[in-house]
Amino acid sequence: MFLLTHAHVALSIFSHHKLQPRERDQLIVGSLLPDVSDLGIASERRTHTEGRTFLRYAGTQHRYLGMGVLLHGERPRGLDYYTHRGFYDAQTRRHKLTGKAGYLAQKYATVLPLIKAYRRSIGPLQQEEAAHLIMEFCVDHLIAAEHPQLITSVGSALSNGEVMPGVILFANYFEVSQKHLRRMQRIVRSRQLRAFLARLTTIEGAAHNFQSFLFLRKLRENHDSHHFLRQLSRVTRSSLGFLTTKLRDRSLVQLFERCTEVMRTDYRQFLAASAQKMQRMLAEERFGR
Repeated sequence: MFLLTHAHVALSIFSHHKLQPRERDQLIVGSLLPDVSDLGIASERRTHTEGRTFLRYAGTQHRYLGMGVLLHGERPRGLDYYTHRGFYDAQTRRHKLTGKAGYLAQKYATVLPLIKAYRRSIGPLQQEEAAHLIMEFCVDHLIAAEHPQLITSVGSALSNGEVMPGVILFANYFEVSQKHLRRMQRIVRSRQLRAFLARLTTIEGAAHNFQSFLFLRKLRENHDSHHFLRQLSRVTRSSLGFLTTKLRDRSLVQLFERCTEVMRTDYRQFLAASAQKMQRMLAEERFGR
């Protein structure tokens, strides 16, 4: 899942705990951090499978940031386990339907005809990856529309300077380079990230964010080129053209409208059931103490 959904579920799991403001902000930021892997800042395999050992590493002072990281991932069984199971594996970064019924696998057969119908509006993505991204963006839109105050809470957490030592701790554990740490700190503090989250309250904003995400990932994929500046210029020109064209393309918004209706039918039940399972995991493994 994407950012707001992870924050929403982590907060719901601790809704009956009397968290201090700093603890609440740590929990929110921790629930977001594993997805810095989408920007090539850290290993997706590690950030999504080492939550247990990172929680121990975080210690008492950063305990709730560690909790947020643990509840995000695939191992132990965090939200992405229940979302990705049988459809996507963070360890291999591959999509493969296996018959195990995680949430995306359950919805894929319904969403796939929409992906095919709007193929020209999506761009050069494999259909499994396109379905994965669009389904998760649609759920984030539904969360933003239903809980607009969450955007303020996430923005406040990202602005809390007391959380930054925990971000540095995360970077140290997951062996993030100094260059990427500075980049991560700029992203956490940026107005652009807050604007990205605020746009999720509308279907048009969710479609825009999908385009922006593809643009940023394209930059990441070209990052290791020997001629990075030349490639960056090329990618920027082509991607900006892609964005401009698609923002005028009503069919992409229609795709998001139709996919959102597919997810609307049961996303609340899925998130509530997943949160209950994660609460049991915390109790059984004594993580919550």
